[in-house]
Amino acid sequence: MFETIHWSIYSKASSKQKVMKMFSNLEITFGTKLNLLACEPYSKGDYNYAISFKSPLDQSDLSQAVLETLLTSRKIGQSWAVNGPYSVAQDVWHFEGICTKATFIGADWVMFTLRND
Repeated sequence: MFETIHWSIYSKASSKQKVMKMFSNLEITFGTKLNLLACEPYSKGDYNYAISFKSPLDQSDLSQAVLETLLTSRKIGQSWAVNGPYSVAQDVWHFEGICTKATFIGADWVMFTLRND
């Protein structure tokens, strides 16, 4: 069962308040409550903050989970590099994507991970 999509976003935002505003806007855009895992200062590269969260998915079918993940990812950015889906064990699947030019205000680098393990 693919229960959630895990997201990581790196932002050039100048304050935690601006990052949290972006997170609130993501909830509106996704049309669902998101589970915030972390929002921390980040000092590598050009980014000031790293945020990670999960969005609900609740799909048992791999193809439907991948499709819904791709449709959701297009709400943040248009150009994604994806890896998979690929099997890591019998009936265990992973699917990942990275967007380095996000179109969502406040998001500068985005990654999603979909797993059923």
